Amino acid sequence: MSTQYNMNQFGLKDQVGECMNPAANVIQAVINPSLASGTYYLAGQVVSLGAGSGDCPIVQAAAAGKGIGVIVFNERINKYSARMVCGVALDGSIITMQAAAAIARGGVVGYGSTFSDGTAIGISTMSSGVGIGIALDIAASATDIVRVLIKSGMAYNAAL
Repeated sequence: MSTQYNMNQFGLKDQVGECMNPAANVIQAVINPSLASGTYYLAGQVVSLGAGSGDCPIVQAAAAGKGIGVIVFNERINKYSARMVCGVALDGSIITMQAAAAIARGGVVGYGSTFSDGTAIGISTMSSGVGIGIALDIAASATDIVRVLIKSGMAYNAAL
């Protein structure tokens, strides 16, 4: 679990992939061993279970609607290459994620591609299909950081 600070203390700012609830549902997982050299996953990225054997679950980049959780921010390392161990926030966790566009509070959010600066995977409001969770904050524009309640396989529902 990450250290809890007041956001004004030490001039800190929001971090993508930060667990916000004290009883977050986080497991340790191994990044896909067959991930290409020079390729990495980032905190805030949605992952799904990967193939392979070992003592820890293996995760890989998620295809649309197939995510089981989100890679958690770590103060020491924020980029994960093949065979590295990372924390993955599962259902019930509240985690910060970066918006790819404006998002309304309560909207079911899905995930997209990496921002050009490689800092995070953007999320956006779903208009159909399956997302990773529910936005708890409003994002006025792209790159805003919002809290998301992880509910993997969350189907779009206009009534939310």
